[in-house]
Amino acid sequence: GRSAPALSRLRGRCHPDPVTAGPTVRVAEDADLPALDRGLPTGRNDAHRAFLARQAAGEVTYLVAWCGDAPVGVGVVRWTGRGGSPYPELSNLHVPPPLQSQGIGTAIVHFAEDVARSRGRSGLAIGVDEDNVRAAALYERLGYVDTGRRWTGSYTWYDESGVEHAETEHVRVLTLPLD
Repeated sequence: GRSAPALSRLRGRCHPDPVTAGPTVRVAEDADLPALDRGLPTGRNDAHRAFLARQAAGEVTYLVAWCGDAPVGVGVVRWTGRGGSPYPELSNLHVPPPLQSQGIGTAIVHFAEDVARSRGRSGLAIGVDEDNVRAAALYERLGYVDTGRRWTGSYTWYDESGVEHAETEHVRVLTLPLD
């Protein structure tokens, strides 16, 4: 599990920013890496470092939601959509289970939409695993519509014990036009 000190300190609750009434979402910076590794550890996967490197190369924009100084969620805007989407894609959206259903994922999605708009993009796609019913319901509540497009992706990841796992996702592509 994600029992990092930052999450333990939050005790399963993200206390919203008094000004925005929610978590603060911003583009990740290299200086955030230690806090990300402490608060949302990815272990041997080193995902935060990898996404920051891809951001430096212009491939993605790495988004982080914060409650105070604790990172509580992440998302990646891929500037080249997958699965035939003409839009950039929000992917790798993650909020630890103890912090879900508090508006963190919604805040990341809305920030991703703003980032896409700021780059002149006319829509945003979100890929969701066909088995992830809860996430799909969130995206549909936010106005995203299933395009009927599908893609399959395979990857490996390492658990906290360093054991490698192979995964295959069957992804539905949902989109939202941005005005």
